[in-house]
Amino acid sequence: MKDENEVRSPDGGTSDIVSVKNENGFDLLDLWNMLERWKATVIGVALVTFVVIVANAFLNDPVPLYRAKALLSLPSERNIEGLRGEHLTTTIFRGFVKNLRSRSVRLHYFNEKKLFNKLTTEQYSDAQQVFEEKFNTMLSVNTQGDHATVNFDGENAKLAAEWVNGFITMTNEETVRELVEDNISARKSAMESKNNEIKVLRRKIADLRKKAKRKREDKIIQLEEMALIAERIGIQDVILKSDVVSKPSMIPHYIRGAKILRIEAGVLRERKNDAPFMCLSEFHNSNSNSNSNRNSNSNCLIHDLHYQLENLLSELAKTKLTHSDFSHVTTMQVVQMATVPDRAINKPVFKWVMLTGLLSALVLGVLAAFFADFIVMAREKSRVVISSET
Repeated sequence: MKDENEVRSPDGGTSDIVSVKNENGFDLLDLWNMLERWKATVIGVALVTFVVIVANAFLNDPVPLYRAKALLSLPSERNIEGLRGEHLTTTIFRGFVKNLRSRSVRLHYFNEKKLFNKLTTEQYSDAQQVFEEKFNTMLSVNTQGDHATVNFDGENAKLAAEWVNGFITMTNEETVRELVEDNISARKSAMESKNNEIKVLRRKIADLRKKAKRKREDKIIQLEEMALIAERIGIQDVILKSDVVSKPSMIPHYIRGAKILRIEAGVLRERKNDAPFMCLSEFHNSNSNSNSNRNSNSNCLIHDLHYQLENLLSELAKTKLTHSDFSHVTTMQVVQMATVPDRAINKPVFKWVMLTGLLSALVLGVLAAFFADFIVMAREKSRVVISSET
């Protein structure tokens, strides 16, 4: 007895029998039978799909891009020796990385190296567009802890490595220049302060010399007057009595005689150095009598002022620094320079192309079999319905 679900072909044959299930289920045996019936379709569609995918991968090979990469790390303490202020290696390195990402620094390198001519194509005619859409996009900076990586994805492997290393060098020089200029600016402020102190000291020394000169001139006038008095009373040579020798402050100057007084005045007139007249008590003659008495036996102030002046001039000489004094400064250390890459990052890998093509071909072949089987089953059901109605 035949199965009620078997459907014969219109010519009465039984070669093309389609099993129609009333249930919605679909087991693995049914799947296998279906693939067996449509194996020619599966193989044909899969083969065509595989050929198309592989041919497309090799015929439409993308423009190869090469990635040049350099690895950088923090500078050492020796690299920043001589910089004033709280310059920590991490702070300096952050400033360097900030400049690596700076659009202005990148644009400066782009223009300085004239990269427009090396990156331009027919579709690009504007330098700004080339910079934004190509150079600035191809250059990337990644940080991880105390390290930074600079990448450049370019069509020319040699130029990519050259540009990465050149950009790092220029950025380091730019960052060092900023640091040094800030440092020199701070030192200039310190220099101005010291220069003001030096001016004050020199003014004090000049005032002391003027006062000492006036004091010497007053002393000369006093000696000449005493000599004139001695001449008029007839004292040419010194006349000293034994009872006043023990009290020299009580001896009138003219008692020393006109001859000695004039000699002393002549010596003072020829004197070139007024240092003995620059005493602290004379410089501070506006102080009280007690202060004057206390300072009367002090050393001359000129020596103290000169000592302070020499110290300030020495400090000022150390403060005068130029860019050449910071030639050793660097804001980073190169762990690995960028080398010329030997393999494109977007080059299709043959085995992956083959595997992807094979899997895609099988999937499309099976889907084609399902579709074809669905169409046939739909037609057979329609025939069954028509036959039952007649």
